[in-house]
Amino acid sequence: MPSIAPRAEAILILDSEGRRMVAKYSRSFLLAARAKQATFEATLFSKTKNVKMGSDSEVIMLENKIVVFKARADLVIYVVGSRDENELITEMVLDAVVGALSILLSGDFTSTFLLQHLDVALLTVDEVADDGRSAR
Repeated sequence: MPSIAPRAEAILILDSEGRRMVAKYSRSFLLAARAKQATFEATLFSKTKNVKMGSDSEVIMLENKIVVFKARADLVIYVVGSRDENELITEMVLDAVVGALSILLSGDFTSTFLLQHLDVALLTVDEVADDGRSAR
């Protein structure tokens, strides 16, 4: 029986130049292939680098995956789901990540501050998605 819980195949935070700050991949999506991860991230960033910062989420399809993302300061936060995943539910996962990080980082959403508190960011992303399954 399929689960109704949203499945995040990846949660990524990239800086304004496309460099990985935080990344969590599920077992089913590029977990062991670091070169493929880097290629996916570079393609993802090239498709989304011109998006303006704001409160709204954006949705794109990339390599048969739904990608929902938001730009904050000099960071872009992505949640990747399968093409069959509901984009509104995937956006809720993104909102959970952004909301938790905003609270834990006291609203300072810059790459410098994120690196200073990398442990908090890694724990947040890990807690939101455990092997792709969003926390209940």
